[in-house]
Amino acid sequence: MRGIALFLSGCLCWSAAFAAAPPMALVGGTVWTGDGAAILNGVVVIEGDTILAVGPMASTPVPEGAQIISTEGMTVLPGLVDLAVQSWRLGHGNPAKADPILRPLAARVVMPWTLGVQLAAGVTTVREVGSPAATALELRRRVAEKRVPGPRLVVAAPVLERQGYPEPDATGRRTVQSVAAATAAMRQWLDDGVDAFVVAAPEEWAPEELQALVVLAHAAGRPVWAELRWGSGVAPALAAGMDGLLGLGLDTAPDWPPEALAAVQARTAAGQTVWWAPQLAPLATWQRWSVDAEPLDSPAVFQALPTLLAQDLRASWTPYSLLAPPPYAQLRSQSAGARVRALRAAGARVVTGSAAGQPALPPALALHEEIFALVSEAGLTSAEALRAATVDAAAAVGRQGVLVPGAAADIIAVRGPVLEDIGLLREVALVFAAGRRMK
Repeated sequence: MRGIALFLSGCLCWSAAFAAAPPMALVGGTVWTGDGAAILNGVVVIEGDTILAVGPMASTPVPEGAQIISTEGMTVLPGLVDLAVQSWRLGHGNPAKADPILRPLAARVVMPWTLGVQLAAGVTTVREVGSPAATALELRRRVAEKRVPGPRLVVAAPVLERQGYPEPDATGRRTVQSVAAATAAMRQWLDDGVDAFVVAAPEEWAPEELQALVVLAHAAGRPVWAELRWGSGVAPALAAGMDGLLGLGLDTAPDWPPEALAAVQARTAAGQTVWWAPQLAPLATWQRWSVDAEPLDSPAVFQALPTLLAQDLRASWTPYSLLAPPPYAQLRSQSAGARVRALRAAGARVVTGSAAGQPALPPALALHEEIFALVSEAGLTSAEALRAATVDAAAAVGRQGVLVPGAAADIIAVRGPVLEDIGLLREVALVFAAGRRMK
């Protein structure tokens, strides 16, 4: 308990970082706005919580009295966005054991710590998916009130599904037996203030049921995403008007059902964006860490975490070989890259959702691993993967992710030419969230 008390006092000290600051100018680095060519020897001027100016040093005035921050040798780019996070789970290797312990600590200890870790990794916007709604909403309020430092929080309601989780909301999921029960739950969550909805396994719902959920959500201005269980869920999800998809499903074949890609093509041909977060990180890390789990010993994974929690977390995935792999991991790993390439060719817009919090996928590492996997497994260039994790992922939650005057000052700086070498993303040197320097 003493460790927890010290952690909480540290969070209170963080609040000083939110005090009003004079204008700041990030000067000298390569500025990648997220839309267009990089600006060599660039300048980004921040005033309050927004971007005042972006451009070359030679032609971009810096306000008198602004704080000058050198970004020489760095790449300056938009903050990272993770669209699928369970901040309260930490990546514990045994959720059945850990969940009853972590849930009561989530709002005051675990999730504030997780958000701080994500900021340090350059993540400035997070969407909670599969977290207990009341806990996530409380933390969103505390971040908005500047009582806790953290990324911008977008809160999805508990995942709606037809079977599997009889205890309401305990694990961030809700099983319903009818569309009437589903819509009643959605109305309550709308009253609570959720930002989005997620429906699992669309193939298990009747078309008119899915459409009823989408109509209710869209009438309230909220998007609805599908969490894929099988590829057969793609076509019904898009036919119902769902806005995006999470995961690649449990299919092991490299090919999608023809109707799935046809549905993507039809939506994009109609001028509608199909957002898709493939969630490659759980499979990619399982492959890598089965051979060498040393990244899980990174100090960033445990830094400032209360000692007892850190010890239990480390023990939960040591040795890594004893952890249960993701379902059908070997076969899915072999086909995942081809499946992402196919959905991109059909016109889907790939964005990043790391599944942070799943076993042995700690928040300090998860989004970087998702971005690395988009490059190594799916064949995206470094710039394409970064766009998926910044501009496009921000757009998927209705935010402006490009570094332009008037945009929110969610900015990071990475040591070295990360547009050429995505591995340099581990070297996040500066983080600004809503104009406040957090690292």
